[in-house]
Amino acid sequence: MTDPTPSIEEVQLRPSAIFAPVGYPFPLRRGVASGRLLAVSGQFGQVDFRLVGGGLEAQVRQALRNVASVVGEHRLRMSDVIKTTIYLADIDDFDRMNRVYLEFFDQDRLPARTTAGVRLPFGALVEIEAWARRPGPLRRALQTWVERRATHER
Repeated sequence: MTDPTPSIEEVQLRPSAIFAPVGYPFPLRRGVASGRLLAVSGQFGQVDFRLVGGGLEAQVRQALRNVASVVGEHRLRMSDVIKTTIYLADIDDFDRMNRVYLEFFDQDRLPARTTAGVRLPFGALVEIEAWARRPGPLRRALQTWVERRATHER
């Protein structure tokens, strides 16, 4: 499985992008770091403030891409996500959401998760928030070494 989070080398840090962009219609920050923790605000399946077409699967995929974007802006990876909360407009969409969710996380290292059926604003079908934890320096060094070794063996 490929981690959809951009690598540190691929991320061009834009401090303003870590906060809501100018003109963002809500009083919030996309992500707030405190120590080794990062709280990612709930993300909808939207691009440029417009929900993506294609139904639930497309919105789940885009919401998770938005989570991955915030995580990457803080120099973390989706593998660093330790907890997610998923809000579904229709709880009967649980199985369909799960199929897309597994595209973004290694099944051996799934984060803890809560899923609830709620009434969402804007006609959204899903909202996803996340918590990530910055790994200690030894863990990150080991991850980097393993990734480089795998790249060289290809």
